[in-house]
Amino acid sequence: MSSKMGMIGQVVGRWGSFLNKCVAINYQTGINAILKGPTKLLGVVSTDTEFSPGDVCFAIISIFIVASNIPVFHFFAKTTGPRKYADILEAMVNLEKSLHEIILPKTYSFLRKRIQKSYTAVTSSINLVSFILDHVYPPVLFFVGFSSHNPLSIMVQRLIGSTGILPSYLIRILVGLETFIGLMMMTSTFTICVLLTTYGIVALYLWTLLIIPKNEEVQLDFHVAIKVHNRLGIMTKIHTEMAQNFIVTCLHHFITVLGSTVGMFILLTHLVKSDQVSILIIFIGIGAIVACTVTEFALISYLAKCSRASKEFILRMGRNHGGDKYRRKVIRSLLPNSTNLEVISSLDTLVNGLEMKYFLKFLDRVADSTITLLFG
Repeated sequence: MSSKMGMIGQVVGRWGSFLNKCVAINYQTGINAILKGPTKLLGVVSTDTEFSPGDVCFAIISIFIVASNIPVFHFFAKTTGPRKYADILEAMVNLEKSLHEIILPKTYSFLRKRIQKSYTAVTSSINLVSFILDHVYPPVLFFVGFSSHNPLSIMVQRLIGSTGILPSYLIRILVGLETFIGLMMMTSTFTICVLLTTYGIVALYLWTLLIIPKNEEVQLDFHVAIKVHNRLGIMTKIHTEMAQNFIVTCLHHFITVLGSTVGMFILLTHLVKSDQVSILIIFIGIGAIVACTVTEFALISYLAKCSRASKEFILRMGRNHGGDKYRRKVIRSLLPNSTNLEVISSLDTLVNGLEMKYFLKFLDRVADSTITLLFG
């Protein structure tokens, strides 16, 4: 506990005097200097063009979102991509059905009541994510598409060179409609990736909780419990393979660190140096920080819960059946089931899975990256 608090103290301590140093940053001049080079090469605008902070924020967020979804698009663009996705999803569903078949209905009903609280919590989390994807994202994407800060709309207007009010609004409507449709398609494709990832993690977590031995009258048979644990291991390997094919799910740490860093940088530089505070920019900065932090925390939290539940299962099985020589050998051969959603994994992660201390690394890296951007 003391080591964790020490790490938190280091993260917080690095922000000690940043406000005084931020005053030296010329936000608008720096942004325009960054954007003038590429635009001059493209011949879209002259080097004297000034970009508003809103244009810059929308451009950065657009590049970030599109780049994050490229691996998923690449997977489904391949001939074998959709077929492989369907086969793996079907295999995972069939494996879960087989778990129902090897547990007696009466025993399953009793054990299901025991994990009802965890089941309700997981269901509420999934319903919240579904609500955000179905009802929050569309209005936000609609606003982004038809906003005056839409990067595509600005680029088309610069290329055409339209100066009239009517042509400008016509371009804005047409490009905005295409942008909105494209963003909705992008969100739908990414949701498919989220669906399989969530299903694999939740199935492992709830089924592991179900088979953990408790001091109760109704218990799973030793061989049935081991069989369920091993099949969950197979399901986890299938899920991990699919996640690695998506690539973006294994880059969750990099993406959330990058998104939080960009949001923090935009927010701090705008608040410290800008003469006029823009509610839109503040909303974008805070939204990026909150979205990335909550996503990373939730993902690491459930991955850690899966690993912890699996280790608890092995520990309690050892306590209950350690007196039998054969069963003791079987239990010692077991490894905790954990979903590996990392590009490069350490030996500790492979054996024990992710733990909540990994989230502290996320906070530390966001702090380091933001400070580097501000003062580097």
